[in-house]
Amino acid sequence: MRWTFCLFLLLLVLLCSFFVSNVEATTETRYMRSDSATVNGLSTYVLGSSQSNTPVQLLLEEALLSSYHVHMGIRVWVRVSGGTETEITSGTAVAIADGTGTGLKSATWSCPEKSLTATDSIVVRVYYSTSSTPNMLVTTFGTEQLGASYLNASTWTVYYYVQRILSGGKKAQAIFYDWYFDFGSSTYDSKVSNFVYTIASSSKTWHSLTWTFDLATRQWSHGYWTFNLNTRQWFHNFWSLELLTRQWNSLSWMWTLITRAWSGQSWTFEIGGKMWNHESWTFDLVTRGWNRQSWTFGLLSKMWNPQYWTFDLLTRGWNQQSWTFDLTTRTWHGQSWMLDLLGRAWSHQFWSFDFIQKEWTHVYRFFNINVRQWNMQNWNFEFAEAFNPGMQGLLLLGILAVIAVIIIAYKHPHIPINL
Repeated sequence: MRWTFCLFLLLLVLLCSFFVSNVEATTETRYMRSDSATVNGLSTYVLGSSQSNTPVQLLLEEALLSSYHVHMGIRVWVRVSGGTETEITSGTAVAIADGTGTGLKSATWSCPEKSLTATDSIVVRVYYSTSSTPNMLVTTFGTEQLGASYLNASTWTVYYYVQRILSGGKKAQAIFYDWYFDFGSSTYDSKVSNFVYTIASSSKTWHSLTWTFDLATRQWSHGYWTFNLNTRQWFHNFWSLELLTRQWNSLSWMWTLITRAWSGQSWTFEIGGKMWNHESWTFDLVTRGWNRQSWTFGLLSKMWNPQYWTFDLLTRGWNQQSWTFDLTTRTWHGQSWMLDLLGRAWSHQFWSFDFIQKEWTHVYRFFNINVRQWNMQNWNFEFAEAFNPGMQGLLLLGILAVIAVIIIAYKHPHIPINL
């Protein structure tokens, strides 16, 4: 027992050391430089890991009264190699600093975690306003292709160097100032600190592969799984082929730590029974939604059955659908039902279509606990085996006559129509 416990501790330490040694984040200060570059099809000032030596001064507002001041902020995007951008700042400026005078102003922003590919770059646009929310674009900065697997969640501190310079205007004792945004040198040290990302590396992926062939049972099995520390994703696949029962089984699933979603699939093909089954499911911890699909196709019974259902923990709604198609009897059946725990409503539908009897049946029922109401509908439509040609003609003429009367009444409401 003691040796078992020691072995368990040793394996745990080795596993932890594997995770710690492979999860390495790069933390940098990114400087708003004066040089420019084109990355992923966009030309911007460089948001680089070192500062440049040539300052740049951009005019924000001129001839503002001394009682006015400016507000600075940024918005952030991920830009892919094809040129598409995805904003990660929700459409409004963040890290808003109040520029009440000349100097380096700063504010913070909680950067969320964002999955990246190796060719993605980060684009930062600087905004200003004389009101509380910066909404006027000043200029744009961009990184190189980071070669990263994701942008880490961290608290950025954004520094803006602003200047208030006397404009020379003086009217009725009112003094006017010009406002500038400066960057590109150690004196005008506009920058972003605590910029954290994780470099993509093939060494941060762990694979395992096992298989077995048993001559006694004539069974072959295979297992494969992968854990990727860059994408924080775990994948597993297993299948088995049994030569005696002529049955093949497969099971695979994936767990993504970033999106907190778990998905899985399983399927079976039995050669003797000529039966194929498939099932897939997803569980998302963020939206708290669970989905499942399954279907079966029997080559001997000539019957196909799919099912689908969803359960949402947020809305507390449960939905399920199932149907069957039988090639032998040429009959199709379907049903669906829903349970809403918040609205306290329950509904159910059932329908059937018989291709041989040419009959369609549908049943619908609904119950609402809040209003204490119960509704039920049931209808049946049977297609005739054959129509008399003369009756077909009369029926068609009658339908055309009704349509003609409706059109005339709609277009010429002043014409009296007596039926």
